[in-house]
Amino acid sequence: MAAWGASQVAGSEIPWSDCPAGEGLENQTVRNVLFVKGGGSSVRVRVTNTFGTEPVTVDKVTVALQDEGADAVPGTLRTLTFGGHRATTLAAGEERFSDPVRMRVRALSTLLVSVHQAFFRGDRRLQPVGESNPWAGAARRRSTLRCQ
Repeated sequence: MAAWGASQVAGSEIPWSDCPAGEGLENQTVRNVLFVKGGGSSVRVRVTNTFGTEPVTVDKVTVALQDEGADAVPGTLRTLTFGGHRATTLAAGEERFSDPVRMRVRALSTLLVSVHQAFFRGDRRLQPVGESNPWAGAARRRSTLRCQ
């Protein structure tokens, strides 16, 4: 399965938005929208600390089929693991693929990939304004804020 997302950029203030990207995010989940070119029967997600200068721990990553906006298609949310563990720590410059999860994905559909970090220091890398805008929300809450 092939998917794409916009290039990452340093988190910064967005003048016309309430998105807290410039301040950094603490105990937040960022939900990214990914367009899938080819379909398949399982999904793996790559998380990176490419631009980091210190280790970063990702507490939880989920993937789901997108329904509308930040909402997932009911019954499609899957929690990802890394070597069998829900959390993973990435050294500066490191990247890691999740273990595959069974999920039927059709070609030309969209996925929601949500990443939670309880504590984060340093700048936050986000996708720039475009077709696939990320959403941010407080951990374990249903309210979301579109970062556009």
